[in-house]
Amino acid sequence: MAAIAQSEGLVNPTELQVQLRFAAQSSIQDAVRDLVAVGLLSRVDGDGRVFYRRNPHALWTAAIDLLAQALAAEATYDSLS
Repeated sequence: MAAIAQSEGLVNPTELQVQLRFAAQSSIQDAVRDLVAVGLLSRVDGDGRVFYRRNPHALWTAAIDLLAQALAAEATYDSLS
């Protein structure tokens, strides 16, 4: 979710799969479908490719905040090791 939250608002499943370093797009299909089902993403067809538009919601800000907290905790742990 953080990758989508940090995007410019449109995401392509293939590009997202590459960015997240998953072996196959099928790795993210269920998550994308679920985000569409709850209204956090909307499908946008165009130019022979499928994109998903991030719909406004406070959850996207929360995802970025959680990522920042996790990265800060990891940095603290690494500095203590």
